[in-house]
Amino acid sequence: MKLRNILVILMIILLVGCAKKEVAPEPVVPVQEPVVVEVAPEPEPVVEAPKPLEKPEGLTEEEQVDLGSADVALTKAGFNPDVVTIKKDSSIIIKVLDDNKHALTPKFVSDYRSKSLEKGEDTKIDFSEAGEFRFIDAVYGKWLTVTVTE
Repeated sequence: MKLRNILVILMIILLVGCAKKEVAPEPVVPVQEPVVVEVAPEPEPVVEAPKPLEKPEGLTEEEQVDLGSADVALTKAGFNPDVVTIKKDSSIIIKVLDDNKHALTPKFVSDYRSKSLEKGEDTKIDFSEAGEFRFIDAVYGKWLTVTVTE
């Protein structure tokens, strides 16, 4: 019986030693995803369309063309007017009416060079040849077309 008890004890020890130990699971810590906060874009300020520069009293646009010059207003909204017709050997005067900087650049090769303009500044451009000439405000991508007739 002693031998039998010893064998039973050894079997129990063997079974206990070979048995798979239960390991308590590690606590799962939830990973918090980063919080994405969407910020609404700043609303564009309401910009009124620029008012055309005042014409001399009593003159129609055709009569103004005959004067040999044209005034063009420039704002962030663009040129006003954005299409001008003048006669050969005439000029246009472009005047900045807002608080923004503008970069006036011709689309053609001419004596006129690109110019940076700020509030209240103006530039005069002379046209000695007939044709169609385009200028861009390189800052805001707005175009001005000047048609020069004979």
